[in-house]
Amino acid sequence: MTKPNTELNFDFPDIRDALYSGHTFEEIREIYLKNLQESNSIYNKFYANALLRAENLLSPNHLYEFEEIVSKYKEHMRQWGKQHNIQIIFKIRRKDYLGLNEKIQLFFHKGKPIEKVLDLLGIRLILCTDKKDTIEDIENCYKVLNETIFYLVNNFNCMLTEAEPRINDDFNKSDHTEIIVPDKDSIFKGFKDNVKDYIIKPKANGYQSLHFVATKPDSTQFEIQIRTYAMDIKAEYGTGIHSLYKQGRYGFSFDIDYSKINIPGFSLVDGGNEIYDIVGLRKSVDPFSVL
Repeated sequence: MTKPNTELNFDFPDIRDALYSGHTFEEIREIYLKNLQESNSIYNKFYANALLRAENLLSPNHLYEFEEIVSKYKEHMRQWGKQHNIQIIFKIRRKDYLGLNEKIQLFFHKGKPIEKVLDLLGIRLILCTDKKDTIEDIENCYKVLNETIFYLVNNFNCMLTEAEPRINDDFNKSDHTEIIVPDKDSIFKGFKDNVKDYIIKPKANGYQSLHFVATKPDSTQFEIQIRTYAMDIKAEYGTGIHSLYKQGRYGFSFDIDYSKINIPGFSLVDGGNEIYDIVGLRKSVDPFSVL
């Protein structure tokens, strides 16, 4: 048996080989996984293990559990929101396959542990506020966060993963005078280390939100994001747009010619500017992805 190459060389197989060769999403995954596993690099083999772990976390059993949590959680928060005069919009998402691979490769390049890729399933709560935040809106974000933690821990026996520490050395308030940065947070005592607080410590581009990852005893894992309408507009369409953030953060991207992908359920629309599919590559129209 040949000893694997353990030199620090992230020479990952070209994912386009799998995308252009496979005729179904399952074939694409199998081809890329095989290319990684047959490599002589221990990093590629570990990469393959990370994809297998992700596949397990997105198994039908875990997806069913997640769907059940979402249904009960949404109803609870709607009732709670009525009592506190807080209206909430819910967005549910499953991380797409290319996004997953981009993040795994980023973690390798940054020297971060691959098991910290935790945002495969996600629930985003958007508070129905105005186009500009108020102090009350900020306070309500923390109220929603605390109620969410209480509900998930109490009703689904969830554990919260320790979040990576946030720093704001690169954030300049003078560049983002329109956003509110509170003097202190209102997170439940004992849970501060579990929440990535981008409200009190925004990203350099002004992105604000509250993030945390919850895990059930059966290993069903998902991320919660909480933000106001103004924060969501900035994140989706303004200076905090995630695609620009990813370009700067990743330092690389998959240069995919989507016209070469020919699998059922996949299509390009609007001259190729938008991608809709049911195979988990980019924007999904799978009924499960939007509740």
